[in-house]
Amino acid sequence: MIVNGRDAVLGSREGELNQAIARNVNKAGPEIAVAGNRVTVGAGKGSATVWVVRYDPRTIDVAINAGENGGRTIPHRNVVRDLTSLGQWQGKSASFTLPSAPAGLATAVLVQQGKGGPIVAARKI
Repeated sequence: MIVNGRDAVLGSREGELNQAIARNVNKAGPEIAVAGNRVTVGAGKGSATVWVVRYDPRTIDVAINAGENGGRTIPHRNVVRDLTSLGQWQGKSASFTLPSAPAGLATAVLVQQGKGGPIVAARKI
């Protein structure tokens, strides 16, 4: 698992995963507000890409063919089906239009610094 674009941890190592999450807790990101089909990212430090994530909220059982879990069926949750950039946020309050959500998919908005960098704000819609 990748935690906040910074730490890579095997998901089966619960203690290490909890430590990585604790190290990456974000306390100073911009606020994300949603009204209708508009999302507004409030003022904050730095610049970032604003992403809309569409994911399947159901549990999906997946047969694993190789690796440490080979031969097992593992439940997957919140499988991302689409990731779309809404645009760039430059540290000032900015609004973006949310595209329509496909039926059956849930939505989240992420504000991410750099390519694959830390998530500085997130909101499930």
